[in-house]
Amino acid sequence: MLRGLEARVDRVGVPLRHAERAAIGRRVVLRAHAEICAFVRAAAAEAAIDPARISALRLGDEAAAELAALGDTPALRESDLVSDRAGRRPGEHERAAEQWESKLARLAADYADGSHPDPERDALISWHAWAPVRQSGPPHPARPDKASAPASA
Repeated sequence: MLRGLEARVDRVGVPLRHAERAAIGRRVVLRAHAEICAFVRAAAAEAAIDPARISALRLGDEAAAELAALGDTPALRESDLVSDRAGRRPGEHERAAEQWESKLARLAADYADGSHPDPERDALISWHAWAPVRQSGPPHPARPDKASAPASA
């Protein structure tokens, strides 16, 4: 009888562990979206682009609201980061970070001329690639295929 109960607990425990890992992963992604959007929002404001016009930043607003509804805390964040890294294969986190940075670098080349993504159409990753380029030097004349005029407030 005890073995049967232990087997049932083990079967129930697997989905619970899976659900817990999924919840941790979701919070990690939400935090990343919120942080990236805050970074882009600051760079846009500095470039005289009204952040309210950047449709991709809604993702950060939604992420922050969801995190608040989940009761996110610094302690939970730290616990999630430790659990997220522990649940990955060795080097997996580093490889994913390198791939992300490589993609951002390729996209950033599009904005080296001082242009910026289209506030209404471009995805968050384009803005994420643009923000550090914007902060590294003065803007240059824009290419005709990229938006360049600062948005009016």
